[in-house]
Amino acid sequence: AFDPVIQAGITVEVADGEIIFTARDEQGQVLAGARITLNGNATRIADSGGRVSFPVQRGRHMLLIEADGYPASEVQVVV
Repeated sequence: AFDPVIQAGITVEVADGEIIFTARDEQGQVLAGARITLNGNATRIADSGGRVSFPVQRGRHMLLIEADGYPASEVQVVV
């Protein structure tokens, strides 16, 4: 069971064949430095704007979001 505090703050954008995820906390502040893992494989560190990007195909994907001071959270996204 994961706390949904981070889930509500995920946004998804598509640009130039990449999917860009932005992680925010419950107050809407970006989670700079958060570790975001896509489908259990590739891990990226969020930039100062809380953003990471992955080259992915459209479909269903799982994100694992880990940020200092927050419980780890899994989020399912469909792009």
